[in-house]
Amino acid sequence: MTKIVCISDTHTAHYKLKVPDGDILIHAGDFTNHGEQQDIINFATWLRSLPHKTKIVVPGNHDIMFERNESFARELLNDSCHLLICQSMESHGLTFYGTPWSPDFFPHHWVFNHAQESIHAKRIHEDIMDIYPDVIISHSPPFGYLDGCPDLDNPFEEVHVGCKVMLQTIEELQPKLFVCGHIHEGYGTAKIGRTHVINASCMTGRYRLENKPIIIAVYSGQQV
Repeated sequence: MTKIVCISDTHTAHYKLKVPDGDILIHAGDFTNHGEQQDIINFATWLRSLPHKTKIVVPGNHDIMFERNESFARELLNDSCHLLICQSMESHGLTFYGTPWSPDFFPHHWVFNHAQESIHAKRIHEDIMDIYPDVIISHSPPFGYLDGCPDLDNPFEEVHVGCKVMLQTIEELQPKLFVCGHIHEGYGTAKIGRTHVINASCMTGRYRLENKPIIIAVYSGQQV
């Protein structure tokens, strides 16, 4: 059994979190507000202070430097974690795949955005299917699950803004676990078939650090 602690969308307030012990810590993106150098350094310093044997990080749409100057951003993180940008790794008998990409729906110039069901999104789907990971870490939730937020044109209406290709991937692959963030209002858990889905956003929709880390036990060689 591997104890995985899931967090996301800390937006530079990570140092205020009470992070439970576990074997693996996952951060599903948006650990900064604008990807500024000092914020990345501070995040890396905080990560090193945590006792988890394995720390896996995926950038989010706010972590701007990781798209615009990936090599330098990686240097800033140094040895504090395993950074996955459309990459995979193994730990504790499990295979992990991480992707920072999410569908574009905000009228802002963020990063790691692509159109719903774009060619780029479908290539990520193909990569994941080839690797067959046990755990997928995606900044974006899957479409229709833990992805509801107020409509920009009508805040009294909820819209679903998750990734349709990630939903397809989960339905076809049925990984043990899918960890995401991005949509703060979607914090919580769900199931798609046998797959446990976790939106680990620590910030609320009003950018208050009120959501606790989510812990889950994953067994290698069988379903959660």
